[in-house]
Amino acid sequence: MSTIEKLKATRLAVRKDPGKQHLGPFLALVISECENVGKDAGNRTTTEDEAIRVLKKIAKGIDESMQATDDLEKGDALFEELSYLEDLLPKMVSDQELNAFIVDNCNDLSIGDSMKVIRGQFGERVDMKKASGMVKTKLIG
Repeated sequence: MSTIEKLKATRLAVRKDPGKQHLGPFLALVISECENVGKDAGNRTTTEDEAIRVLKKIAKGIDESMQATDDLEKGDALFEELSYLEDLLPKMVSDQELNAFIVDNCNDLSIGDSMKVIRGQFGERVDMKKASGMVKTKLIG
């Protein structure tokens, strides 16, 4: 099930739960933001990586808002929204898995080519700064 499909299923479940209906407009906005990426790029379907990128961006904005607010009620609402988004985000690649992939697939490649291979394999599930550091350590040291 794609991220957008999971969002739609979550929105439907939230609409049916009287205690969670306040999250419906938030989830509708998130779905719209995800779908607009593909629509703006030639009226196509949004890819999984693009949807994940949008969710990460929204989650980062919510996290920053939580840190900036002193209003406990608003902070609780933001925390609830953030927890829904974090549940939908895929698990990031572990350091061990990333290191094993680099050792197996990036031995004879330049840093740039290694980064392309890593992005192609893991997409948005990898921290590219961390991957870059691992590749540089492997090639230099």
